[in-house]
Amino acid sequence: MLRRYTPGGKTLPTANYTVSDRLPPVLKQRRANRGFEGIAVSDDGRTAYTVMQSPMGSTSASSPYRNSSLVRILRMDISDPLDLQVTGQFVVYMSPVSAYPAGNFPRDMKISATSWVSPDRLLFLERIDKPGSGCAKLILVDLTNATDITTHPDAATVPLVLEKVATDLPLLVPPITPATSEVMLDVNVELPTITDFKLEGLSILDANTVSISNDNDFGIGDAPGRSSKVWTIRLSRQLR
Repeated sequence: MLRRYTPGGKTLPTANYTVSDRLPPVLKQRRANRGFEGIAVSDDGRTAYTVMQSPMGSTSASSPYRNSSLVRILRMDISDPLDLQVTGQFVVYMSPVSAYPAGNFPRDMKISATSWVSPDRLLFLERIDKPGSGCAKLILVDLTNATDITTHPDAATVPLVLEKVATDLPLLVPPITPATSEVMLDVNVELPTITDFKLEGLSILDANTVSISNDNDFGIGDAPGRSSKVWTIRLSRQLR
């Protein structure tokens, strides 16, 4: 471990390695075990993107964030991995829960993997975190026209503002434009034979082909004895 990057104020003074708390402090509001689940690195190795696995904020029955679908994306300059610089922060909405079979809830949704497509364009693996759901989508996310909220007055506030279900981003001052998204593959509809609910690996092989894989929980988790699997899939449309 050469260096660990944490949200501002989280300095881990007892760590026996270098800690740099230069990520946005607001990220300390993440849900338990719902931090960054994937890192997408550009072809030249100089830029990285990471996305929160779920919206931030409590999911308690009275929480205004319980049914939020807004997640945050960081863009980072990793030219020098030991001197990471955050170069942008953006937001994107996950799919509406109505796009999944009945009985699922927004708090069940996760972004479980991220891959780089081209500058400011990413491919997300979005899924429902519920045994038996067998639900996942590949989402193409475009940050080209999205607002960089790094200095937005509501981006760093606690209690959270952006994640509130009632918040209308275009009406904030200044307004915030989220990243756009497009479903490239609906696993539940197009590949119903893939029923594993813990799809958590994603690689882009070429403009038409991707691989996805499951998490077998070391064979001792939600489904003891679950085997590791990789599926190679040809998309109906090109990513680039």
